[in-house]
Amino acid sequence: MAGSINALDAYRKRASFEVARLKQLIEPKEIIEHRESIWETLARDPLFFDPGEVLSDEYQKLMIKRNKRLVEYNFATDTPAERYAYSTALFAHDVSNLSPHSMFVDVLKRANKPHFASLIETAQNYRVLGCFALTEIAHGSNSKALRTTATYDPTTQGFIIHSPDIEAAKCWVGNLGKVASFAILFAQLCTPDGAHHGVHQFLVPLRDTHTLKTLPGVIAGDMGVKLGMNGVSNGFVMFNNYWIPYQNLLPGGGEVTSEGNFVSPHKDIARQHVAMLAPLSAGRVTITSFQIGYLRAAISIAIRYSACRRQFGPSPQEELPILEYQLQQWRLFPHLAAAFVWTHFCPTLFSDYTHALEASDPVKQVCHPVKQASLIKEVHALSCGAKAVAGFIARDGIQESREACGGHGYLAANQFGTLRGSVDSLLTAEGDNNLILFQAAAYILGHFAEKQAGGGRPITSPLGSLDILDHCEDVLKGSFIGVEGSVLTHRDAVGMFEWLQCYLCTESFMKLQTELSSGKDGFIAREDSQVYHCHTLAQVYIEVGKIDWTYNIVEVLAMLCDAL
Repeated sequence: MAGSINALDAYRKRASFEVARLKQLIEPKEIIEHRESIWETLARDPLFFDPGEVLSDEYQKLMIKRNKRLVEYNFATDTPAERYAYSTALFAHDVSNLSPHSMFVDVLKRANKPHFASLIETAQNYRVLGCFALTEIAHGSNSKALRTTATYDPTTQGFIIHSPDIEAAKCWVGNLGKVASFAILFAQLCTPDGAHHGVHQFLVPLRDTHTLKTLPGVIAGDMGVKLGMNGVSNGFVMFNNYWIPYQNLLPGGGEVTSEGNFVSPHKDIARQHVAMLAPLSAGRVTITSFQIGYLRAAISIAIRYSACRRQFGPSPQEELPILEYQLQQWRLFPHLAAAFVWTHFCPTLFSDYTHALEASDPVKQVCHPVKQASLIKEVHALSCGAKAVAGFIARDGIQESREACGGHGYLAANQFGTLRGSVDSLLTAEGDNNLILFQAAAYILGHFAEKQAGGGRPITSPLGSLDILDHCEDVLKGSFIGVEGSVLTHRDAVGMFEWLQCYLCTESFMKLQTELSSGKDGFIAREDSQVYHCHTLAQVYIEVGKIDWTYNIVEVLAMLCDAL
């Protein structure tokens, strides 16, 4: 142990940069301080000590107790920076600390309905728990096709919630397995004339708040033991002509008159669906930062181990730390660089999401509806792309870190198994990574197609992530000539990725047009343009934004690379 400490200390003394300055360049000071304050508090509280090996039921009960204690601590604040610090601090401590219950409460608050006030207060104090029920057995990413229905009944002034078959069962809903008494339910709103008016949100009671027995007309249960995250009870639910009052329809979509006529502020169902799902970007934004948090942990473990582990050397009497070997550096340092850049990027993405969420608030009405819709779409595309790319990077970085530690990396105590299992769940949560990348690509190509159609309308977006595409022709005329021995600048890196984005956007657009001109319908043409075109375009789109928005850490990262 003493040798390991001395080895780490020797490397730390060789650093050519100030650790404190580096931390504050990567993340805002308030985020760092608030997160460390939370960790210090939890480290003193026995309730948050490692419970060791426990059964799922006991683990879930512990998580509920912990979440109640977190309410007492009142760590969460109104500032986006401290909310970001709070969520990342809890997730780093234990992935199960962040209960789906918090999203349930947030949605109720945003509804701004006075008759929800009592439930909100009760839920905030964890006297009842809620959940967020969107995914069905047959439909997840294709949320427009959800099959659970909510049919308005004029005679009872309420909605009849119904699951037509097993494929319409809600599944993988966090907290639903055993403890949730209420759900924010996504269902197709239907009127008495048989018309469907798109997916809407409803507040639906599920269980008796005292006995936790399911209410008549509700069938619910637990999904079973998972590969990880067993501190959260994921469940399923079905409904058999289950009645709820009209007041439980949440705002954001349309409304129904007492006679059964549907009224919506949106021009069409597509725009209504965008507005309805705007709050869901929160899941992808926070998952992005969680994945990078896991990468940071894994790469830190692997590099520290490499500084201490000695193998071979120039003489039998001198063995070198394996960190000194070029191959070990080649395996680990690219993941270290990715962790730095993504750590800086994630708070910016979180801030952009917060702004979009405020813009989508029907009560505040902070911006024009057209700009509001444009901002929501851009944040949706960014969150889809970022969540996917960060997931791939974290997955690969954690695996490489495990292997770089040899046999010792396989010990459960070294946490690689836990880190890998946690990231594994996030690759699918809030949308399969490969599928949501196509949503980002569709956003890009939609704007590019408008430009190609003529009319002189420039390509622009509220956050500027598409602005470079307005100059594609000029960008593609450029070239980069590297000088041997020179170091790439930040501007060089951005320029190369911008060129690649313009190239891929042009190629993807041409590929799509070729498929359409061959007689294929729009859906099939888009599907046949994914591989080697749209899939890669979406990843480069995120790389451009990530690099372009991390300018102020480039100088320190260069010093870091020189030091290592």
